[in-house]
This record gives sequence, structure tokens and C-alpha cells, in this order.
Amino acid sequence: MKKHITLIALFLLTSSIVFGQGNDKNSREKIATAKISFISNELSLTPEQAEKFWPVYNSLKDEIYSLYQQKRELERNVNHDKITEKQAKIVLEKIIAKNQEIDRKKADFMKDLGKILNNKQLLKLNYAEHKFKKTLLERIKKEH
Repeated sequence: MKKHITLIALFLLTSSIVFGQGNDKNSREKIATAKISFISNELSLTPEQAEKFWPVYNSLKDEIYSLYQQKRELERNVNHDKITEKQAKIVLEKIIAKNQEIDRKKADFMKDLGKILNNKQLLKLNYAEHKFKKTLLERIKKEH
């Protein structure tokens, strides 16, 4: 219980510091640190698990983020007023292919993390990520 209170206090302190400064790189680093602390606590990672988990997690998250960026770029580059039916079909096929690639990467993500985490932790990961984002957004709203 004491560990949980300490980690929550650390998270709230870090969040307050993050939003009190304007340096984007510094803010991102502090958010990343808070996220590591928050998710490690939520999943009850052992030190051994954390050592293996975070490099794999970060690498796979970066790959998935890159795929989402590529998909957004496809969508952004469409001139909806001037696109022909044939061009629209090609763009849609590319978007569908990118979505399938994202889904495959997410499945790989779960398989790779399943070698490090137990099933309960793996199931809780998505919830912990969502909870972290929600808490972070609530802090942003309060600060502004």
C-alpha cells in the first residue's frame, strides 16, 4: 500500500512539474518517466520483468506509432474535392493494407510481451495505458 501511495505521489508531482514548464523535450521526458512509473506499478512488474519489458514495449510502440503516422499521411494527402473514383479506390486499398499491417504489429506486440508478462499483466496493460492517458488529460484540463 505504501508503495502505491509513493508511486501515485511521484506521478502527481511529476505531472505538476511537466505542466509547469514550457520545454517540450523536457516535458516529454517527464511524461515518459511518469508513464514508466505508472504502468510498472499498475502491472506490478518485478525488476527483472521491467528490465526486459520496457525496451520491447518502447520499440514496438514506436513501430506501431510509425505505422499510424504513415496511415494518417495517406489520409491527409487526399484532395477530397478533386480525387477520381479510381484514385479513391487506390487510396482506400492502401489505407486498408496499412490497417492490416497495424493489426499484425499489435498481434506481434502481444506475443512478444507475452514472453515477459503473465496473462493477467498482459490483459491489464491496455487498461493501464488507457488509465494513464485519462489521468494525464485530466491533469492538463486542470492546469489550463
